Amino acid sequence: MLIWVGGVTTTILVTALSAWATKAPEFVFGTPKKAGIGVHVSWPTNAGCDVQSAVAMPAGGRPLDSLQFTFEQDPRTTAAKAGAASWENGTLQLTLTNRAADPLHVESVQPRVVRTEPRPRLDWVLEKPKGCGGGEAQRSLKYDLDRDRLLIREGEEESPYGSGGDSSLSGLTVTRDKPAYLRFAVRSCRAYYEWVVDITYTIGNERLSHRVDGLRSAGGVAGVPVYTMTANPDGTRKTEPSGRVTSARCASKG
Repeated sequence: MLIWVGGVTTTILVTALSAWATKAPEFVFGTPKKAGIGVHVSWPTNAGCDVQSAVAMPAGGRPLDSLQFTFEQDPRTTAAKAGAASWENGTLQLTLTNRAADPLHVESVQPRVVRTEPRPRLDWVLEKPKGCGGGEAQRSLKYDLDRDRLLIREGEEESPYGSGGDSSLSGLTVTRDKPAYLRFAVRSCRAYYEWVVDITYTIGNERLSHRVDGLRSAGGVAGVPVYTMTANPDGTRKTEPSGRVTSARCASKG
């Protein structure tokens, strides 16, 4: 997760695991805007460049050939808005803005699991065959959905969030001309998870909250057909079977 506040950049990595078996309705991420705070949600891809990642549709959800893909939106984002979950890896980016005259002080940003399905059924996986860039080399935050806990990650070392006095997810100040940018790298390997991010903040003497919901992640399911996205000569996009199926083990460490 990257936070730009007052010219300072803080990186926060959040990791998640998931899979699912219920019908997936179409939805909009997050809850209606409340007075003061504005939260723009981008999910499940990292704008510009991300690691190899994919999305998975729960059984009974939209057929892959019913989705319309354009070059204006990442295909994985299109699928997620139709009910798909991130598969193994995903990225949640939040932009916090303030429409009030008084400064907005963020007290906490807390992701948490609200539903788990250990043996989900999935209809298809759509992957991005190639990624770019590497992992998070600097100090970051990781959210482990298998354990539903935040961790601080430095290289290969991990420790519970807050154990060393880390307060990267609290103490932010947002004004009309100074938003905050949060980025969560999400990892999923063992089950289907529905999860949310609760933001607690104050404006003046009023303590308020905002929930980002509708987030889904999946992993740990074998035998699901994998599709890839290719470009037609006329510039449109189409999906093609890869000839592969998913494994119960995550392809790489997150």
